[in-house]
Amino acid sequence: MTRPMPSEQWPRITVVTPNLNGGAHLEETILSIVNQHYPNLEYIIVDGGSTDDSLEIIQRQSHHVDLLLQGRDRNIYDALAKGFEAASGEIFAWLNSDDLYEPGALFRATAAFHDHPKRDVVYFEGTILKEGWRLQNRPQRQIGYHDLLRGHILYQECVFFTRRAYHSVDGLDRANFRLAGDYDLWLRLAARYPFHFIPESAGCFRIRPGQLSGDPREYRREMEVARLLAIRRDQHRRIPPAPTSKRAAQPDHLVYPLRDEHLAWPLLTAPRPASEGRCPLCGKPPARLLFTTACGPESRSARTWYHCAACDLAFVDPPPGEPAGPPRPAPHRPFATCGLLSGKPLYSILGSLARPSNLRVPTDALNPAQTPLDEFVHAARNRPHPIIATPNLHSIWAARYGPAWSQWHSPHVNAIYSPRALRILAKKSGLHLRHLHTATPVESLIHSELQAPHGACPGVTPEDIARARHLLTPARGAALLFDRLGRGDLLVASLTR
Repeated sequence: MTRPMPSEQWPRITVVTPNLNGGAHLEETILSIVNQHYPNLEYIIVDGGSTDDSLEIIQRQSHHVDLLLQGRDRNIYDALAKGFEAASGEIFAWLNSDDLYEPGALFRATAAFHDHPKRDVVYFEGTILKEGWRLQNRPQRQIGYHDLLRGHILYQECVFFTRRAYHSVDGLDRANFRLAGDYDLWLRLAARYPFHFIPESAGCFRIRPGQLSGDPREYRREMEVARLLAIRRDQHRRIPPAPTSKRAAQPDHLVYPLRDEHLAWPLLTAPRPASEGRCPLCGKPPARLLFTTACGPESRSARTWYHCAACDLAFVDPPPGEPAGPPRPAPHRPFATCGLLSGKPLYSILGSLARPSNLRVPTDALNPAQTPLDEFVHAARNRPHPIIATPNLHSIWAARYGPAWSQWHSPHVNAIYSPRALRILAKKSGLHLRHLHTATPVESLIHSELQAPHGACPGVTPEDIARARHLLTPARGAALLFDRLGRGDLLVASLTR
């Protein structure tokens, strides 16, 4: 938990963006920095002689750029070094011209330095953007010098370091590295300073054809050079021990790491990056991106889900983009899994004993997941005994099906509540939450079962659910079992004044 800091005390951050013919994504990168609305930001762009529309974009956004350095450079690290030489910030970071910052990244970085004043390097979890899909990158952990020496890779767009630390190790190596200069810098910093890990999203790495980091063999070769230099340089140095750190309270079932990124995925038109994304309950930037789900009949547009740790609420931000033309055939479906109901005798036995009436949800219940907050509050206050029924973020089926869970794919659901989020909502409405329990519509569970092989891509129609009569009994039994345990698909509660 970060401590509040007066706005006038936010330290100056310098962000440097190196660019060479990166006009295709440069404006997105600039806006992801500007839309952080950080009150003490210095933004420097170093352009190495672009011949595309980069300079037009920079000119269009010039009121957001504090300094533009132009001229040929030897490599990306030479360009970055020029930017940091001209920087005046207390905290340094760089963001390449095709990457993005997640909502609230700069505030989280400075809050981390404020909460841990003895740390000179902090790093975060990362996300990726591939063909319109926004997903969590592979999970990070607390590491130290020896972990880096064994090949651990940090996500460069998620690392922040102090000006003092950067200059104490003589900055970036402009001569020996074309790809792995970031890894070399982390090794030299870790030999002097303990790193601190914050398990929240900060930066988004774009996977695209032709990028420099698309040559893993050469990157690994340069990593080996950096390791040999580090061993020779640091063999007599006393290395600071890696700090012990527990991961922040992030529900395991909300961790969906990247996999199969080398396979062809269906092409999506993603919504604009949510650099201004705010939790609808508390108004703060979300701590973590969850994933993208495709929506629409041909799976061409996208909805990006975020999680607010303070409220324990998942929400969509921003609204879906427009479809991206004819869908591209792609056999791989991100997060595809297998079904869970078939072959479970216990579910079938319970289902044969269950009464359908036990699984019903009140038809007149309000659903805050489908209603803007102010409209929901107005409706709840104007009913004598309002009842809520809304998707349950702590559903066992959300954990087991992951992004294939049916509630993520409902076009009318824009937020998914936990019991804590529902209590916060009731308090904001001036009401009290009573008689909280869960209920699972059998159709919802069958939908999740049929959706499992399709993963995050919608592939189930109402006709498919109606035809899946063989799943009716096990779905009824599974719903009955986990509703009794409070882990069903919907939270149902009554409100009183």
